[in-house]
Amino acid sequence: MDQHEQLISESQIAYSVLGRGEEFILVNLAEDIEYAKAEAVAKHYAWCGTLTVSNGRLCCALCDSSKNPGALYTMMFAGLKFAHMVADRLVDQAKGDSVEWLQKLHRLPDTRQSN
Repeated sequence: MDQHEQLISESQIAYSVLGRGEEFILVNLAEDIEYAKAEAVAKHYAWCGTLTVSNGRLCCALCDSSKNPGALYTMMFAGLKFAHMVADRLVDQAKGDSVEWLQKLHRLPDTRQSN
């Protein structure tokens, strides 16, 4: 098993990066990737590497740089977008029902007897 396969197998979120220069697409490996593959071929994008979240950590594996010398450059841009995307997911999770429930709980009147 190579480092990409290992990262993907241990991750909760896994994306592959296809791109060239500052242009790239993030391909969610848990979804159907046929559309992304067609877009990458049409734009002449190359595979650059893998970005994952594993046990709360962002992880990255770069492709073989001899096959794609510009991969590191593209991965830096993709990594920033990936980090923002993961952060947005965490914010969305924090806005779940529990926050609303706690706000309602806080608004309940205090019915305890005071001495």
